[in-house]
Amino acid sequence: MNIETMVFVCIYICVCIVAFDLLFVFKSHESQWIMPKRIATIRNLIHIQLLALRVTQDIDYPTQRKLSRLLLKESYILAFMEVITQLREENSQEINRYLYKSTSLFLHLSYQYQHKPSENKAYFAYAISVLQLGKGHTEDHIALAANLHCISKNLMSFIVNDSVFVRENAFNAILSLGKHKKVLEALKIIDQTPAHQNEKLICDDMLNFAGDSVDLSDSLWREFYSFHTTIQVAILNYFRLLPLYIVNQQAYYAPLLQTLKSPKADKEVKLAILRYFRKHHYQEAYEELLSLLFHDSSHMWELAAVAATTLQAYPSETTTKALLHKMRSQNWYVRFNSAESLLHLGIDYEAYIMKSEDKYAREMLIYRSEIYKLKGKIKVMA
Repeated sequence: MNIETMVFVCIYICVCIVAFDLLFVFKSHESQWIMPKRIATIRNLIHIQLLALRVTQDIDYPTQRKLSRLLLKESYILAFMEVITQLREENSQEINRYLYKSTSLFLHLSYQYQHKPSENKAYFAYAISVLQLGKGHTEDHIALAANLHCISKNLMSFIVNDSVFVRENAFNAILSLGKHKKVLEALKIIDQTPAHQNEKLICDDMLNFAGDSVDLSDSLWREFYSFHTTIQVAILNYFRLLPLYIVNQQAYYAPLLQTLKSPKADKEVKLAILRYFRKHHYQEAYEELLSLLFHDSSHMWELAAVAATTLQAYPSETTTKALLHKMRSQNWYVRFNSAESLLHLGIDYEAYIMKSEDKYAREMLIYRSEIYKLKGKIKVMA
């Protein structure tokens, strides 16, 4: 290779590096230059629609078609969300009405986004979850309600996407539309999908359901035993975290107790039931809780440990004696939870520490009592 060729190659490489740096700088600052213009464009179009709603009680469809073309780009989706969020703070009722009237727009987009890459699908599903198209509407319009139903149906295909972001955003979007039957359908798809979905995420998502929690709870309970372990645990956690005044769950108690007693039930489901009975006091479950507490063998210690915590909600002399006895358990977690429950129940732990001849029980109670004192100091300082 002669010297001229080498110089030419070096110059070419330098030009490529400079071009890359310029492109990187442009892309890095693109949002600062372009997004304000796109937000202004979207804001103007939405103001036209709001004015049309005030004057004619309906939206302007040529403007809606223009929005439909723009919202096929993710940057305009982000701009639309930002504008709607701002305007909702000013007049939530008017914006909710506009969005409900715009369900045909988002139905059209839901068909278009079926053929987009996963990244675009994730953006679109996230937008649906944020916008909450059916929120606060007062009109019982069959066509608009049907649009919400069809949007939910189209989002079902996102549930089986390879990307966890698409699946998570799609489930949140379905929840935001407030259709409990569609949520149940989505859970059945998740239950049959090989890709693992975390039960904690599912539970947290369901707590944001935009519809009637009573309808959702009834639907979940009717199908509860048709699901596999992950979904069952998510449903139980959802029931447990629901405020007590929202849904009357007494009809669930007896069947759940039978599941807790069943040797065939999955251990994770039993653990979720134990936590459930801590919040939902069910006296008929008391004997089973005591039984599980005393079965702290190597393969059942998790159940014994959680039962020790659950017994906080069942104060009695028998409970105190049982927890004191399990302070001598060979399992550290059983001793730990028993000590915490005893302190929660208000036992005179100092007297017990002085009298007890069990070194491990004394050490555990001292350890837990010091934590309680520390928490008390932190609370006072706060």
